[in-house]
Amino acid sequence: MAYIPKNKYQIKYTNGNEYRLINESIPYVGNYIELTNGKIFAGDNIQNLKGTLVLINNNVQNSNVLLDNVNNKVYSILNSTYFNKQKKYITIPASSPFPNIIQYNQGSFKRYLAAKLNTKEYKEISQDVFTNFKSRNYDKDLYKVFFINWSLLENNEEVNTKTLLEYESRLPGIYDFFPDKGQYGLVKGIIKLKSNTFSRLYPDGVLVPSTLPISYQIGVISNNTQKTLQNCKMCSFQKNGLCSKWNSGVRDQYVCAAYVSKSDK
Repeated sequence: MAYIPKNKYQIKYTNGNEYRLINESIPYVGNYIELTNGKIFAGDNIQNLKGTLVLINNNVQNSNVLLDNVNNKVYSILNSTYFNKQKKYITIPASSPFPNIIQYNQGSFKRYLAAKLNTKEYKEISQDVFTNFKSRNYDKDLYKVFFINWSLLENNEEVNTKTLLEYESRLPGIYDFFPDKGQYGLVKGIIKLKSNTFSRLYPDGVLVPSTLPISYQIGVISNNTQKTLQNCKMCSFQKNGLCSKWNSGVRDQYVCAAYVSKSDK
């Protein structure tokens, strides 16, 4: 499936009284993915869907009638132990973390994950879920949780690639779970995010205006001998935090290739 942004779908859970796989008659129990366009798929990994889900009975509007569905009754009787056990668990929610300024200063942060033992699928989770995994009613027989240290340095793609390769022998599939090994890397004061629309962030998470050129970065030294620092604060195009060259807000300590010193004007 083509890349789908995380704001275009939700991961949910069904106890078996709503959906079935399109080619099966028994109710589906487990995690499912609901797209904003209304389509529903079995599974909890948008890149590894388990099949299309449909309503058990598209003509039934009353939930009490739905529960009386013959297939649902048969399934509940034959699989009562598993069915009742699954109903008591709460869904492990997926999470999309973002490093904070302290973690950027430290050079790395922890990324928390849950591994589904029977399918070797992974989902990224929050620190809260990781910390409280044992005390909450998650399915501990089916999932295990762990974390990896994710580099945020300028060479983070190289470091993270090495880390994931070391984990791969113990956690098959973990390498491919992170397609962008350079994600969140801080390069010359800019975090570059790769998604369906290219964007850049400052280390504090604020979006860098798209009108600023690709050369926009932390201030540079123009002459290694004289140590002359160039930044937007000393640029003739900048006034009160606004750049007339790019018609955009800029930060004093940053600079771009269009820099012209105020002393040269």
